[in-house]
This record gives sequence, structure tokens and C-alpha cells, in this order.
Amino acid sequence: MLLKRGSTGPLVKALQEALGLPPQDRTGYFGPMTEQAVRRFQVDHGLTVDGIVGPETAAALGLDLSDDPSWPKGLDAAISLTASAECIKAAGYTFTCRYYNVNDPDKSLTRPEALALSEVGLDIVTVWENGYPTAPDYFGMTKGIYDGEHAAREAQEVGQPAGTPIYFAVDFDAQVSDLENIDNYFRGVAQGLTNGGSQYAIGAYGSGRVLAHLQNHPHVNYFWLAGSTGWSGYDDFNASRRWNIRQGPNGVTVCGMAVDLDVTQGHGGGWSFRMAEKGGEPDPCAEKTRLLREANTAILRLMDELTELKTRIAAAVKELQPTDKTLL
Repeated sequence: MLLKRGSTGPLVKALQEALGLPPQDRTGYFGPMTEQAVRRFQVDHGLTVDGIVGPETAAALGLDLSDDPSWPKGLDAAISLTASAECIKAAGYTFTCRYYNVNDPDKSLTRPEALALSEVGLDIVTVWENGYPTAPDYFGMTKGIYDGEHAAREAQEVGQPAGTPIYFAVDFDAQVSDLENIDNYFRGVAQGLTNGGSQYAIGAYGSGRVLAHLQNHPHVNYFWLAGSTGWSGYDDFNASRRWNIRQGPNGVTVCGMAVDLDVTQGHGGGWSFRMAEKGGEPDPCAEKTRLLREANTAILRLMDELTELKTRIAAAVKELQPTDKTLL
């Protein structure tokens, strides 16, 4: 993993401490001031000067950039997990990601499967992937409406609680020229979910480039980073930690099945029928966590920018002060 401008969290705060920044500047947000401090450290220690904390710079600073071991672990699979639920739970996983689709019913999550997963204490994340959303010509407003309507229907049949997200897959390395159609697709998804009489949140699965672009989309609130590390924008979006779920490694065997592994920072949008025991509504903690995280990131970014501005003002004032005391 990399730490760079835009990264947030405890690792950034640890970085700022290791760089010797004063306590008031250890905000947990990697802004221009932190980047300058990293560059100075790299110059002083004969490292590649790029302002990015990768393995080499981290080692020189004595930082461990590995993932937080407390993050919940999960897996995604295109087959029913009913018979494997207890084994998956015993293996240490806390959530499963399952599909909705029309073309291949055997691939879709069913209510009995959701009940079985819930019974052993596994949360469920759902993703719509119908046909082949693997090329630019799949995406557009009309397709989004269709997918939203049918995803709503399947989710309601399963009993997925209102307010929880359905992710929609953008399963290819999209280029900049593809982003407008992807934008329109998710507008269509929102319309389709409304047409279907549902109140589900919308998530996007895709490359770092796609997810970074959709951060400002009015309808997309959850972000699942695809495990294809060679796709555009992967490193930057991974380092930013703006993802809710990150996929990978892929093609791992768990309980005799080939699955892809996933990790969440604790707000991936998982749900279970244990929610029904609380009155039929999803536990609001995950949504509150997401909103608080976004607000905290914005505050930390502002604090860092204000500190940088204060430093520049002080330097400018110093330059304007006369050096010849006889002029006073």
C-alpha cells in the first residue's frame, strides 16, 4: 500500500508523527504540508524524491503499511453458499458478497441462502451483475434503468432491508472517454430503483478510475474496488482509502470453493436478517460511520490546508519585514 496526498487515517497520523510534525499538525490527513515533509525526508535520506510513502520510505521511517488486522474479512462467490455457511464463518470470515442477476438464476442470492448466512452470523453484501458489464457499450441510461428495476425486484424477493446498498458492477478497465456513459448508467440505476418501489442505496464496483470519478455522483454512496490491480487508478484509490470494500486476492480456495477475497474498513454496507430482530430496519451504525468518516476527512483536509496557508502567510510576512534596522 502507498500513502500519498489525499490519504487519511491512523497510518497517516503515524506518518506525521514519524516525520516529526508538531502535534497540532498530526491531523491524519495527507495534504501538501505532509507531502513537503516527506520530500524533505527523502532528500535527507537519499531516497527517491516523489512525496509518496511506499515500502522504501516507510522502511526508513520505521512504518508498517500493512492493512489494519482488525478490518473485517469477507469473500465473494458466484455460487450458492448455503451449504458452506458454517465453514466460512469458522474460517474467520464475517461477510459474504453475492449476486443478483436475471440471465443466470443459479448465480443469484436466494432468500433461503440469505437466511442460512444470517443464521451463522455472516453479513451479506449484494452486487448486480447481469450479462457482461465488461465493455463500454453496456453502459448508458436505458441499461441503468433496466438493471435498477430488476435489481430492486430481486432484492425485495430476497427480503434485503431498505436503506442497504446494492452494488452495480463496472467490470472493465474504463477509460476517461467511458465515464460519461457510466455516469448516465448510474443515473438510470437510481431511476430504476425508484421505479421498482425500493429505497436501496447504490454502490459501484469497479476500477480506481471509475470509483474516483463517481465520488461526486449524486446517487452513488458505496465503493467496491475491484481486485484487478493493473486497472487504471488502482494504486491511488487504494491509498486514499475512500473505498468501502476492496477485493483481492482473487481465485483463492476457501471451504473447497474458488472465491475472491475482500476486506472492508467496517462500513461496506453488509446486512443480515438479524436486522429484522431489531424491528425490520437496518442497523444505522454503518451509515452513521460512513457519514462521520466523510465529515472527518473533510475537516482534516481543511485543517491541513489552513495550517499550510498559515505557514505561507508567516513566510510572506517575514519576507516583507525590513532587514536594515536603520530604516525603522
